[in-house]
Amino acid sequence: MIPVLERLLALDLGCAPHVVAALLRRLDGDRESVEQVAGALDAAQRRGLRPLPSPLPLVPAIETVFAGFAPSREEKHALLEQALGAESPLPSHPCDAPALREGAPQRMVVWVVGTSTADEIRDAHQKLVRRCAERRDATASAWHEASGAAPPEGAAAAELLRAAVRSREEGDSERSMRLAALAAQRSSGAIRDQALLTAGVAAMACGYAAEAAAWLTEPFRHGSDHSALFGAAALLAAESHLRGVVPALDPASLRSRVTRAEDGYAYARAAAFAAALCAERGDRARARVWLDALRTATSAAGAERELRDPVVSMTWLLLGEGHADDAGGSGPLTGLVYGALREAAGGDVEAGLRMLAAGDYRGVDERDPFIAGFERSPLVEAYRAVAEVLLLTWRGDILTARERLAVAAAKLPVSIPFAGLGVVLARRLDLAVTGGLGPVALSLTAALPSPARIDHLVDRAVQAHLVGRTDEAMAFLRLWVDRGAPQPVLAVPGIDEVAPVGFDLEAIPRHRVELPEMTLARLLRLRASTVPQTAWASEAPQLEEEARGIRSPFERARVSAAFGLRAVIHDDARGGRRHLRAALALFEESGALAWAKLVAERLRMLDQSVERGDELGDAVAAIRRRWEPMLTRRELELALAVVGGASNREIASSFSVSVRTVEVHLGRIFAKLGVRTRVELMLLALRSARHG
Repeated sequence: MIPVLERLLALDLGCAPHVVAALLRRLDGDRESVEQVAGALDAAQRRGLRPLPSPLPLVPAIETVFAGFAPSREEKHALLEQALGAESPLPSHPCDAPALREGAPQRMVVWVVGTSTADEIRDAHQKLVRRCAERRDATASAWHEASGAAPPEGAAAAELLRAAVRSREEGDSERSMRLAALAAQRSSGAIRDQALLTAGVAAMACGYAAEAAAWLTEPFRHGSDHSALFGAAALLAAESHLRGVVPALDPASLRSRVTRAEDGYAYARAAAFAAALCAERGDRARARVWLDALRTATSAAGAERELRDPVVSMTWLLLGEGHADDAGGSGPLTGLVYGALREAAGGDVEAGLRMLAAGDYRGVDERDPFIAGFERSPLVEAYRAVAEVLLLTWRGDILTARERLAVAAAKLPVSIPFAGLGVVLARRLDLAVTGGLGPVALSLTAALPSPARIDHLVDRAVQAHLVGRTDEAMAFLRLWVDRGAPQPVLAVPGIDEVAPVGFDLEAIPRHRVELPEMTLARLLRLRASTVPQTAWASEAPQLEEEARGIRSPFERARVSAAFGLRAVIHDDARGGRRHLRAALALFEESGALAWAKLVAERLRMLDQSVERGDELGDAVAAIRRRWEPMLTRRELELALAVVGGASNREIASSFSVSVRTVEVHLGRIFAKLGVRTRVELMLLALRSARHG
């Protein structure tokens, strides 16, 4: 599949990976046919926001395959009946035309239907209606009756709607959507209203956000109060993904549509969805508003325990205020996925991964009131898959996490859960392993709706850092902070190894949910870059001891690399080599091969400097010799203080000047030496010492 993703990206036809996988299955793996069919799809279909057409469009590559195939009129009619049966969402069909039995090319279905006239297709559907009636298959008969050109009887649409509801209850959201969609197209009145709702809710369960919005908007705006409330939760989820923000819907206006007791529960579920969607996007204020609405609604509906408690717990977890004793839910989402996240966020990642394995989780098949009827839907499974990848990343299994995400992306709409977290993970994992963005990550990015585009600046900073372009990394990091430091609610590895002068890393808003040891690792890296040299000798052993408690090999490696760089800059070649070798081994263990390559290069440069006889004990003298022609005496002493790890405030105190004066001097020093940040100055000092 990877070559196809790459080719489609090159043609500016980026498709969601699971869409490409589906095309490959339905087109016998023929790449040329996939490329041409992808070109015939609209943007929403390529992104997985709408279902693929059925049948797929006939393209030249398929016509060429069957150019020499000339069945008789009777054979063609038999093939057409078989093709129409194969394209129905039903598990069986009444024809036994041998040409389309198992093993026949899937592309033949496209060719047969695509080369048939409208009259031929109508006649074939009518024959299938009669055959299905003879077999007493009411649903199949209704499907073919409704699929024919002539307006069907109302009984057909009613049968399709009943079948759609059964399919939903059986866990087949795709079939439910297709049956209900055809019923909506071929009916009016109450049946059509119910079919619109059923099709729209099922579409969202499949991840087809644009399709869901199309079906649900009409009943929400123009339908009965009951219809509006029944579809509100799925419509909010669809519009939030399409727009990148949760629609500004007033809970009071929605509550005013509750006109009968049974509608109260539908309103409660809509409030629950809105609260969770706001929390996924870090919108604390609006999440609180919807939680208040949820409490009121569930109290009236008597659903405090089954719906209110687990959703409140889930929302506060996403907002970074979850507690170990929060109420758990039941079923695959509020029970399994959020239970695993709660365990991991509390520090027990292994327990969370065991829960997600599902084999030892007794409630995986239980009803989940939050998503009742769609516990086995593709979207819920995508939430589980993204949560597993996140926890593997937190555990430090970078390569495994990347592989698991690639497998899930080929099957599921992984760009939707947790406000696009799957896309952010795909990009960061690619960078950690390869140093660049691969076709899966790029395809997932291209498949996002335009308003939901993720911030790329941290990715670009990481990429620049991994190839040693510190100045670029600094520039991207500064721009990211200037834009408000946008980041996912759930912690994903970023970049804090580099920071411009005067840049307060602690002032950056943190992830709402961050593993305790990730917080510790970040603080240790910060200490490695800010502790004055005079205090480093006494603090280093304690910091190293704290680092031993970090279980993630990836996070531990980043800390060791920071310690190693600090040691090298301050003339401790032996300590630098020890820390860098530890970092290299840990990065390799985690599978973060691009980070390992960066550390290996630093080790190589360190070894080369020793081989040349440039003893680091003479580092300060070497730096003085190199910088004296460019700096005044005052500037040189101040620059050496910075290299020594002193903060602006400490330098101001030592030189009896103001902090503002120090900043002015630093600006001149940076300009004369051609650097822009403290880290760049330290790296320049390292090079100056090496080449003294």
